[in-house]
Amino acid sequence: MDEQVLAKVGFLYTRFKHEFWWYETCELIRKLIVTSLVNFVRPDERSGTPTQILVALCINTFFLVMFLACWPFKAQDDNMLMALSFVAITVTLFGAIILNAEIDWLDSWPDGTATGIILGANGALILLYIAMLCNYQLPYICEFLMPDCITNSRLNCFRKDPAKKKSKLTDEERAARASVRAKFGSVEIVPTPLPPPPPLPLPAIDMGDEELYEEMEKYFHRYDLDESGFIDAPEELQHLTTNLCFRLQLPLSGGEIDAVVESAGVLSPKNQWSVEDFCEWFEERFLGGDEDLPSLAGEAMTMISMYQNLEMNNEMMEEYYSDDDDDDGGDDGGD
Repeated sequence: MDEQVLAKVGFLYTRFKHEFWWYETCELIRKLIVTSLVNFVRPDERSGTPTQILVALCINTFFLVMFLACWPFKAQDDNMLMALSFVAITVTLFGAIILNAEIDWLDSWPDGTATGIILGANGALILLYIAMLCNYQLPYICEFLMPDCITNSRLNCFRKDPAKKKSKLTDEERAARASVRAKFGSVEIVPTPLPPPPPLPLPAIDMGDEELYEEMEKYFHRYDLDESGFIDAPEELQHLTTNLCFRLQLPLSGGEIDAVVESAGVLSPKNQWSVEDFCEWFEERFLGGDEDLPSLAGEAMTMISMYQNLEMNNEMMEEYYSDDDDDDGGDDGGD
């Protein structure tokens, strides 16, 4: 996608999944209908007639069902917050019908029942929002936005305690790890990587190698949100990869891009990528790479295999010399 278009209107679609890029426009249409166009339904001397409120309630319910079917935001907390706002609007409109049509008076409800229903329902939704805030945002706030005295405090229930993590190991696991260290020494255990996604079609890019590298480097620095010179968060890699694929007009869906990004592993300040690392990974996974050069995955597997073969050879040599010493000792005893 054109860079100027991304800079001007990118805020309208970058928050949504690739297949629901249009949802912000749909949301603006809903707000226009509910807040303005409903007033033209059976206009009367006053606005907010029961018929108008009923039409607004039906329209809002339709968009609520569509939102639940699409679940369009990339972030889970954004989807939950939007769903809560839809429910709050629906409950408020339902209560407005009761008050405007004087249903509580016609059915002889006790005084304040309708108002209590509206306030109680909205209060419950506020409590749900606070619970969602604690679940999704409070860990991030306590870890990154608070001073060290709060972040490292024992009262911080989200504080990462290494000692507590180690205490979860059973006695059998500790014994197994001790035997491995005694036998092999300090060996780094390499976790099994995620299975790679299916191969992507090779794109046809009308751009030279130097121009392509400059474009990848420009987007890298644009989405390096903390300006550290490294990509150290999954969100940064997600936004960077998605928008760079749009810029290069790669024939990929949002699901295919997400699958490749997830296979890259979890990035963190201890596992961060420089611009060279990202360019090599992007060229290998999305552009087919260079057939004359080994890939990152191939080099990693080669190094692991060489390391394992070296350990096996050392173990075999130790057993060989140990057998020779036993044989020598047996001969000396015989003489």
